[in-house]
Amino acid sequence: MSCFGWAAAGFDPGPPRTKPSKPVKKGRAKGFGAAPAASGTRRVSREEQRRQQRLGKDPSMNDARKVLLSETAEQRFSLGEADIDLVIPAYVLDISRFAREVEAGAGTVSDIVWPAEQVLAEILLQRKELWQARGLCEIGAGLGLAGIAAAKLGAPKVLISDRDSLVLELSKQSAQRNGVADRVTTAAFDWSDKDSWPPAFGGMIAAADVLYDKEVVAWLVDLIIHFAGPAVLMEPDNIERRQLGSVSYFEEIARSRGLAVKTETCFSPSQPSSPMLLISVDQAVATSR
Repeated sequence: MSCFGWAAAGFDPGPPRTKPSKPVKKGRAKGFGAAPAASGTRRVSREEQRRQQRLGKDPSMNDARKVLLSETAEQRFSLGEADIDLVIPAYVLDISRFAREVEAGAGTVSDIVWPAEQVLAEILLQRKELWQARGLCEIGAGLGLAGIAAAKLGAPKVLISDRDSLVLELSKQSAQRNGVADRVTTAAFDWSDKDSWPPAFGGMIAAADVLYDKEVVAWLVDLIIHFAGPAVLMEPDNIERRQLGSVSYFEEIARSRGLAVKTETCFSPSQPSSPMLLISVDQAVATSR
């Protein structure tokens, strides 16, 4: 598998469909992320590099990243009855540049809309009864496609959260573009730092492609319990995820803490080559104690 798991994740952005809002400057940014291994040192596996990039220090502290994300473009996602105009980092439209910037440290794998995020948005729009009354909280949201879509179709309140405050600034711009800025709020926090968590949300909790490392599983379960609502997770059903065992580990930890968990295979017409796992979590058992 490649560093970013293109084939396994079913990601194929195709040719750029939009033009950057600012000219894209050539050259590699330098900043956060491990430097190339010195001669004679052990090379870190590509999957370990990805893990470090997901779990490393806050990328919003990286000046090179701030410059990179200042160049934006717009990408339209057609999700049934909703068309969502999402503000995205311009550099991700060039898949080669995306790979270079992530390796350099300024880019991260959260800067694109992965297939699981798009399928999550589609499923949520098909099951409006889950969030129409109490709203939606998307965690590990990145650009926040699912949250923006729910807001556009009537969610009374939407919280979009991620560890990276810079990418959340783009989600705010997307909320403005789609006319839902009055219903969308954002929160930047690290799952491992419980003191930084926002108050309990009480509505629907949603996340896509977040079980990328077993280390995050216990934090995620605790966060779902803290937010005090039912949850749906969308995860890619691929060899990498099955070998990692993070989905079954999540089920084990969640059930050990009193949550009801159901996992089912999910297929989307928009992503026919990317089977997904839809994980539904019910807190009724835990909250009734």
